[in-house]
Formats: sequence, C-alpha cells, structure tokens
Amino acid sequence: MLGPDGLTAVEAGVLMEQPIDRVMTMILFSVIKKGAASVQTRDPLALDFTTPQPADLYEYEKQFLEAFRTTDKRQRRRDLQQMMINLVQSVSQKMKGFSRKETVAYYRDIIQ
Repeated sequence: MLGPDGLTAVEAGVLMEQPIDRVMTMILFSVIKKGAASVQTRDPLALDFTTPQPADLYEYEKQFLEAFRTTDKRQRRRDLQQMMINLVQSVSQKMKGFSRKETVAYYRDIIQ
C-alpha cells in the first residue's frame, strides 16, 4: 500500500520536506481560498479575519490564523513554530503503517 490518499496539499508538502516558507504560503493561500482571511498588508504580512470562521478549516489552518491574531512578533513566531511541530506530528501519525518512500513517490507522480 502506498500510503494515505487523504493527505491535504499542505500535509503532502510536509511529507515531501518542502521548505517551511513554501508550506506556510500554502496554508496562507488555503485560508484565503476558504474565505477565512484576506491579506490586509503584504510586508509585513497582516490579515483580516472573517467572522464566523468557515467550519471546514483544518487544525493547522486554525492555528495559523490564531498566530496572526497577535501583534507580538515573538509570540507569533512561537505560535507558528508550534503549529509546524503539530503539523509534522500529525503527518507522522497519518503515515504510521505506510511506506514513506512509496508515499513520497506517489505524491511526486501526482505533482508531475
């Protein structure tokens, strides 16, 4: 068996060891696409949040948005680091019992 088909694009990015900034960008685009937030300013990145939040947000998307609710840069960095740790742990849990090598090859084929 190749692995869990149900990985999101973000989770597949983590599995394939994409750079953190790429994973963060994928999460940003995801929350924007779902209508959970919009970009207020690009540099520095600031978000406007919709209320109520969409019901279909993944846990890592919720944590990402929560990190951007704070104006304290150090706290935001800590929150985003914790979000990434949680995301990596979640992907590891989903991969239990599956071949990482075969799953990476499967997602690489999908991307290409």
